Amino acid sequence: MTRTIPIILALLLGACGFTPQGNVVRSAVLQGIQKAGEAGLENAEKFMCELAPIGAVKRRYGTAEAAEAYKTLCERGGVENIIAPKMLSFPSDFPEVLR
Repeated sequence: MTRTIPIILALLLGACGFTPQGNVVRSAVLQGIQKAGEAGLENAEKFMCELAPIGAVKRRYGTAEAAEAYKTLCERGGVENIIAPKMLSFPSDFPEVLR
């Protein structure tokens, strides 16, 4: 009895695809999946480009080719700062607040 209920349910849901209502359900499900996928990519890009610690970014994208890909994806300048950190000379490169 416990196995027959899921089998009957699967058959009923599978038959929905052959009806106009099934097409509406399938369309709604696909739209939901698309929205979820887009939101997932946006969240991943936000974390990768704005929230990841700079040390992790430098370790992961520390080669010229990988840094170029990171810059392209995140629309950032300063690829050389990912490969080798920019060295500041005191006091000319420091902001006024830090002098």
